[in-house]
Amino acid sequence: MDNFMGELTEMARSGFQQCIYVPSCISPVNTFKRKTYCTHKALTFVYSIHVVKMRWTQTANLLSFLVHLRRVLQRSIPANIFYNKAVHQEGSLKWHLLAVHKDEPDVAAIIALDDQAERKKRLDLLRNKGNFLHNQQVLDAGAGQIILMRRPQAFHDLDYQDYGPCPQCLGYVLLKDIWRHTHYRCIARNDGKSQRGSGKGELQMQSQILANNKMMGSASEGLKKHVLAKMQNNNISRTAKSDDAILELGNVWLKKVGGQRKAVVSSKMLSSSRMVDELRKLCPNEGEYVSDFLKPKCFDAILQAANNLGGPDMTETGDSSYEKPSTVLKLGHDMKRLATIKFCRALRSGDQTAEKEAKDYLFLHEKEWGLKMSCTALTTLKERKFNKGQNLPQTSDLVKLTQHVLDQLKLAMEDIMNDVSSQHYKRLQKLCLVRLLLFNKRRPGELSQLTVQAYKERPNWAEGGIQEMRESFTTLEQKLLTAMDLVYIRGKGEIMSLLSYQQIVRMLSNNWLHCGTRYKY
Repeated sequence: MDNFMGELTEMARSGFQQCIYVPSCISPVNTFKRKTYCTHKALTFVYSIHVVKMRWTQTANLLSFLVHLRRVLQRSIPANIFYNKAVHQEGSLKWHLLAVHKDEPDVAAIIALDDQAERKKRLDLLRNKGNFLHNQQVLDAGAGQIILMRRPQAFHDLDYQDYGPCPQCLGYVLLKDIWRHTHYRCIARNDGKSQRGSGKGELQMQSQILANNKMMGSASEGLKKHVLAKMQNNNISRTAKSDDAILELGNVWLKKVGGQRKAVVSSKMLSSSRMVDELRKLCPNEGEYVSDFLKPKCFDAILQAANNLGGPDMTETGDSSYEKPSTVLKLGHDMKRLATIKFCRALRSGDQTAEKEAKDYLFLHEKEWGLKMSCTALTTLKERKFNKGQNLPQTSDLVKLTQHVLDQLKLAMEDIMNDVSSQHYKRLQKLCLVRLLLFNKRRPGELSQLTVQAYKERPNWAEGGIQEMRESFTTLEQKLLTAMDLVYIRGKGEIMSLLSYQQIVRMLSNNWLHCGTRYKY
């Protein structure tokens, strides 16, 4: 019996000696119905009450009670009732604040309120703030128990990284449900701080920044808004958001490719995060961030990690190849950029050790990466193009498709003239986009770069040029000058010319304002 009681006491003592919520169902008698919060000291008190006062002399009944108590303690979670290192019941916390801490500014403001509902909400927010500060201490220490707003249904396979504080009420909730909580359950949503315009990704990003003030420290505002907020919440994305070197790599790529190609920036950051995750498995004692591995000592491990991510394969002749050769090539460029970032930071901070590590790594990378990695990847890409035919569309198919699009454009114009609505206008937009794609034979991503500002700044080719040259044009050429507009936009890495039918532009411009849209395209 003493060993059994010692086990129960140790269970209650675990986790900073925090209080453990014990439901009323643990007691087999009716005199112990009230919800009770007990520490390891109170556990002995509960034991003595049931043995002495309730006169439980039969060992079988006592053993049955203790077995049930152990099961409850195993599936219990900490109660969110901490304030100034004191443990209170949830119902008594209100009176404790009003009696003991009435001189505090926050408590005094609550006492001055006449509305009981508002007072209760302020007390709940104050309790959430205390829980948030406690959780921050646990995260900084790297050990302890996180206090949640709601008890999870399952107590196994829980990951603290799946939870985060609400940006408004500071209560810890499940990150995948944070949008629903913020919009429908948050007690602070009526304070003029509601996140009505925020998406799920942005709310998760704000929560992760609150939970870890070191996360995303070097990320620019554009990177946070357009890239990090769109990432899924998993281990790979968390690595990207917490590594300063990867965040700086994202800033560099965002400036290089622009905000319209956010998927490229996200892909670069996530591939580097996968590289870090693989390096942690190969070199568990070297460090946690990518800068810790960018040194000559870990160069062979970096080669092995890139080889694993590329998917090593063998050809029919026994030569080495990759399932994903482009991944190996991209990782080579990105690791070189990350080493350059480490070198530049070391120069600014005067860290000679990091400077030498980055410089030596860059030397090894320049000499050996091409021979050991890029050569095989390039060979794989070239061999895949052997005897690979090009499936060009038939002319008759293009004629049928073009005619079908023109017919649908006529129907869309009739619909929008009969009923001016945003739904009909969106359909007209899509059909115009398809028409321009067929005519210009461009990628959809490139054509989507056409903006209203670019179209307004287009040159007037009908009036420009030399008068004698314009007079020498044939009737067909003069007709083309007035029927089409030539617009220069940013394509995939270079300037791209785009021919646009003036008829299509008139279709959109005549209806875009009436349909409640802000832009023509």
